[in-house]
Order: sequence, then C-alpha cells, then structure tokens
Amino acid sequence: MESAPPVTRPSPATLPSLWAPLQACSAATRDHLISVSQGVELGAGELVLQAGSAPDRVVALSEGVLRVFHVGAESQFTVKLLRAPVAVGLVEVLTGNPYAGSVEALVPGAGIAVPAAAIREDVGRDEAFARAVLKDLAEKFEGTIRSTRYLGFDDAETRLVRVLLEYSEHFGRAAPGGTLVRHALSLERLSREVGVTRRSIDRALADLTKAGLVERSDKGWLVLKDLAKMRAMLAR
Repeated sequence: MESAPPVTRPSPATLPSLWAPLQACSAATRDHLISVSQGVELGAGELVLQAGSAPDRVVALSEGVLRVFHVGAESQFTVKLLRAPVAVGLVEVLTGNPYAGSVEALVPGAGIAVPAAAIREDVGRDEAFARAVLKDLAEKFEGTIRSTRYLGFDDAETRLVRVLLEYSEHFGRAAPGGTLVRHALSLERLSREVGVTRRSIDRALADLTKAGLVERSDKGWLVLKDLAKMRAMLAR
C-alpha cells in the first residue's frame, strides 16, 4: 500500500465534534469530560479495545478506520468497519462488563480517550447528557442486531461479499473495470475476517470471479466489478 499521511493527535477540546452526546450536555459536563480526556495516536494494526479487558475508556476517533471483530478458538471474523468520527466502548463503560469485542486500527489514526469513571459520573448527574447517551446506545444496538443476523444466517459467500463491500466503502477507488480496494486482503486475512476456512474463501472468491464480480489486479489488489450486483446479493 501507499504510505499513509501522518496523523495529528487531536486536542481534547475537539471532543464535542467527535462524539454527539457532548453537543447535548451541560457546559459543566462538557468542560469536565474535556479536562480529563487526552489525545491518542494509533498505529496500523494497534488494538484500541480488547475483548475481555476491563472497560476503562471510550475512544472517540478523529482520523482513521477501525475494525470491530470477534476472536474464536481458531478464527476471527469482522463485524464491521467504522470511519471517523465515531466513538467505541460506550456500552461496556456503562454496564461495567468487559469489552465484548475487539477493535483495531486498520490504518494509522488518532482520537480522544475519555475515562470511563468520568463518563459514568456525568451520566448520573446530567439528565440531558444521559438522554443523549441513551440515544447513542440505541443506535449502536440496532447495528448490533443487524450484525448478529448476518453472522447467524449468511453463508460464506454472502458474508465475504459483505466484508468486501465494507472495505470498498472505506478503501475503494474508481478504476478501469470497477472499484479497486486499496487494502491488502489476502486469502488468509479474508478467511480470518469472514470466520471460515481458507478453502471456503477460495471457493467463494472463485464463484464471485466466475460471476464476473471480483478479480485480482496485476498488483494483487481486489477489484470489485459491479457494486450494485454485489449489494443486491445482500438484499435477497
């Protein structure tokens, strides 16, 4: 891949532009959360949140793309990709339960880490903030329901198409004959991210290639030939 441009560690003062609940809270809550937060830089592949660890922060991403994923005994699979601005970790911070999924930076990024204790304190004393946080949680829960349905009922090919479309949304570029996905997606990586064996990925990619939907470029990038047809596969 081409070298990524340098990221800029954000000032905590920019937190309200990255996390919607801070646009609805009191000035005292906003000032408090800004005062205890800190900017962070993220390297490509760096874990932002790790499943099973104590929920110590919410991270509001200002630059970059995050991958939310689960890890099994012998595989892992991608739930979704998230582009800045977005905040992760809120559900577990409020429940006090360990992080349910892992989140990694796909490319170099940056964000603001907001301590869990401060969020819980301000939710308890600022009604407007609590309502805004509840709305944020409800929207995240809707996304979780959709992801659970996909993982429970989609076959390997459909799950692969879903992952490829996610990557095209964040890393796709118009190219002759389709959309070039400028992110390294080897068979091994796709196998992990879809949560199936490499043989299943090989077969699914072969079927998509035969259908004229996917091909490899001379440099090894995946080219998605017809995004509309691939999206239609998800609507069946």
